[in-house]
Amino acid sequence: MLRRTKRSNKMRSNECGFALLEYCAGAAVIAAVIWGAFYALGGDIKQFMTDIGTWAKNRGTEVSNTNAPANSTSTGSKP
Repeated sequence: MLRRTKRSNKMRSNECGFALLEYCAGAAVIAAVIWGAFYALGGDIKQFMTDIGTWAKNRGTEVSNTNAPANSTSTGSKP
């Protein structure tokens, strides 16, 4: 029984690196699919991403202007 346990532990330790390799292979496949989609859609994706960036920038400006104090002049003196 002890020999069987040692053998199974040894076999498991030999397979330790496969998990990382499998994750890397999976990530490479996903990256290739995403790249292929961007390449196939071409300018449409570029314009879509540009529109999202412009919207986010404008929204950020709106939020920062909304949260700004009404009286932005700071004299350092208390009323």
